Amino acid sequence: MAHVHAEEENTYYIDQLCTIGVCGALGGAAIMMYQQKMLSFLADTFHPWVLAGGIALLVLVVIRAVTLWFAVGRPRAEHQHPQDHFHDPDHAHDHGDCAGHEHHHEHAHDHGDGGGHEHDHHHDHSHADHGHEHGWSPWRYAVLLLPVVLYLMNMPSGGFSNDFLAHKLRGQEVASAGAMHMEQKGSDVIDLRFQELSAWAQNERTRKEYEGYVGKLRGQFWPTGNERAFTLVRFKMVCCATDAVPVNVLIVLANENETLSGIQELQWVEVEGQIQFRERPDHKGAFFPILQVPSRDHIRNIEADPSPFIQ
Repeated sequence: MAHVHAEEENTYYIDQLCTIGVCGALGGAAIMMYQQKMLSFLADTFHPWVLAGGIALLVLVVIRAVTLWFAVGRPRAEHQHPQDHFHDPDHAHDHGDCAGHEHHHEHAHDHGDGGGHEHDHHHDHSHADHGHEHGWSPWRYAVLLLPVVLYLMNMPSGGFSNDFLAHKLRGQEVASAGAMHMEQKGSDVIDLRFQELSAWAQNERTRKEYEGYVGKLRGQFWPTGNERAFTLVRFKMVCCATDAVPVNVLIVLANENETLSGIQELQWVEVEGQIQFRERPDHKGAFFPILQVPSRDHIRNIEADPSPFIQ
């Protein structure tokens, strides 16, 4: 078989260097995405694993780079095939023809009875049957570099697009309610979270304990079709952004002379209002939370949360 060992060796080193470079870039991108808080499309549980994977990949890159450095420095003789050093005088090789080479074998056998016979073997090997080559495939690295290119393009950003989120909200049934007067408790403003409000609504003791206090909640505006009511929404994520489901809290505007016009869909807002709980008209004994705001001044536009999903 005809081999061009020098070319194969050069291709091998090019392939190894490209692999080291791509793996290093992947590891670096994973670490930078963790540091720059660009992993919000994944659940928090997976963030440390992304960081650990990036560090492990860089460690393997360093180890492989060191071993390749020493491999390049070895004497060339160590990489030659044994048949390049020892030649059988009865076994002739002709490597001059690129299309193939022939082997001529002549064997004489003496059986001790004075009569002998000879065997003449003729073998013709061509590359059509035994040829092979070690090619370099740059397209593999283009595929592996895709995550790095997306990172350099700042993708994914803080969250999925508003169109993606709006698609999950359209057609969703939301409980409706009007303004209702209730005595205010205390003077402090409670910093609220979506999940705890939902949990309070399911327990009679916590409903009585917190109802009437003023709370503050941040989320995204989503209209209900009522000029004085909207839902404040966040998305709950289990694994990644594609499985996110909306979590809503109904916001009611108490001032009958004001409307909610002018607020854009999915605009981030901070709402400050009185905590109330209402019974669902279609499910007796089931309650849902409401924040009742006295006026539009208690609905303020804010910057988008860098971590838009709740776990």
